[in-house]
Amino acid sequence: MNRIEQTYDWFPDAPGEAGGDPVLPALTPELLAAYLATEVVDGVGIVWSGVGALQALEPCWVITAENPFSVAREAAENDAANEHLVASIRAAGFMTTPLVGRATDGSWSEACVAVRGPSYEQICTWGREHGQHAVFLLTGDRHEVVSCWGAGTLAGRARVLRDGGAGAPA
Repeated sequence: MNRIEQTYDWFPDAPGEAGGDPVLPALTPELLAAYLATEVVDGVGIVWSGVGALQALEPCWVITAENPFSVAREAAENDAANEHLVASIRAAGFMTTPLVGRATDGSWSEACVAVRGPSYEQICTWGREHGQHAVFLLTGDRHEVVSCWGAGTLAGRARVLRDGGAGAPA
């Protein structure tokens, strides 16, 4: 089993193997590349990560509860899950900022939130509770894809991109 294919038995919607323990769906290289290329924007169109991103940004985590393990589900389920996630974050004393993570070609998007202050362990707990492979850590100059399952940083790129695309020097 690789570092991403980990067994777990407490996620209620976990896909399982017949007669066995549920297994975390693999985070494929293609899916990791999509996570890494994600553009993050706020409600007024300000880019937090991607081409033309804000030059200055305090470090923050970006997390969603949509589409567990990147398997599409109904909008109402995603909305309810994100509401639950935001309520959990706020109950722990942290503020959230609504964002959208999206493919640069417009082929998909997911509602997400930025949160400053929680520990790696806390953000990953919320991610695991909502079936996420990973969360993003945005810093002044980096966009890191961080495993919710204990594998640490999986990939990273410059946060502020030029028109050259993912990983282009800022």
